Amino acid sequence: MSASSIDLSKDARLSFLAAVMRAIEPHARDVPLLLVGAMARDLLLHYTHGIPMARATEDLDIAVGMENWEQFKRLRQHLIDAGGFVAEPGRLHRLRYGTRLIIDLIPFGGLEENDRSIVWPPEGAQVMTVLGYRESAHSAWDVALPERQAVRVVSLPMLAAMKLVAWRERRLTAPGKDAADLWLLLTKYLDAGQQDRLYGDASHLLDADGYDFEAVGAWLLGADAHEVMHKDQHALDSLLDILRPELDRNGPLRLIADMPRSTNADRALRLLDAFHAGLSGKPSPFASP
Repeated sequence: MSASSIDLSKDARLSFLAAVMRAIEPHARDVPLLLVGAMARDLLLHYTHGIPMARATEDLDIAVGMENWEQFKRLRQHLIDAGGFVAEPGRLHRLRYGTRLIIDLIPFGGLEENDRSIVWPPEGAQVMTVLGYRESAHSAWDVALPERQAVRVVSLPMLAAMKLVAWRERRLTAPGKDAADLWLLLTKYLDAGQQDRLYGDASHLLDADGYDFEAVGAWLLGADAHEVMHKDQHALDSLLDILRPELDRNGPLRLIADMPRSTNADRALRLLDAFHAGLSGKPSPFASP
């Protein structure tokens, strides 16, 4: 996988996103901005490849590279002072744009703790893991939007990594949401411009016993995330530690249980096994003879 660009400049449905980015950018010069979350999912799956949306979203998650909390607070205040953005009381990360659109600003970078979390001021009661955000900034896609605007978007493999972390942290408060997104990525990655790789990067698997193209797609998703994460073995191990217990067929299978009700457990295990193989750096998702 190599980061590239996507041209959605003629898609008028994305004019709202262009307007938001145009409003933010003058106040975030030299600040890395990265679209993550549901809108990133929809841009790369639905708007680019026509894959049906799992659910509509009315919010934007924008990751911002910050050195410290004071810099984050200044950016937030500049956006409010400039007009168009309205603060939501009691939520430092949340702004509203216009009458309906919710903007969540997610800082990463220099203000991270040693365990790759951020501790929201003032009380520090809310903690969020931003594992993968820093790495995603270096592997993002450049997406052209209407009106000569652009946005950097997290890649699908790194979105899968983020969803795995998010599932662990909020499966009790937002049940099903992140597991459903991960399932969508596992099953649709090949359809998102990756099918030619079955005869390229994954051609060595064509003669494997039990060949399963869907499992190869999940393996490619994991392998592409591994390509981004492998330079930080501790961070990669943290992801694998989340996933590994969910592959135990005699365990509670919480991740699969949180996936859509129509999900077949055997199929889900097969794809999660393949994803784990790719994320681990293994050359094949299939058992050796």
